[in-house]
Amino acid sequence: MLVPIGGGSFIKAEVATTETLVVGVGAGVSVEKTRSEAKQVVKKRIEELEKSRNALQQQLGQVLERMQLNKQQLDEISTTLSGRRQTGDVRKAESRT
Repeated sequence: MLVPIGGGSFIKAEVATTETLVVGVGAGVSVEKTRSEAKQVVKKRIEELEKSRNALQQQLGQVLERMQLNKQQLDEISTTLSGRRQTGDVRKAESRT
């Protein structure tokens, strides 16, 4: 097995045991766990990530809906203003003749 030692360098190593694994628990701290405990830790992390992803997808959907609503409102305002400009231009042209 190749183990990274930093700077793009690796060292060859042999796995002495597969009964325990070292699992990071946060803040740079790692602890030794049995395979089943490590599997549960990883499973829980995956579940938490999926929940976070779902929440972010919902938020994104809400933002996109709001943007679409704002775009529709902007289009309506733009159309209204364009109509006023055209009406104003016609009145100016009529008053000149």
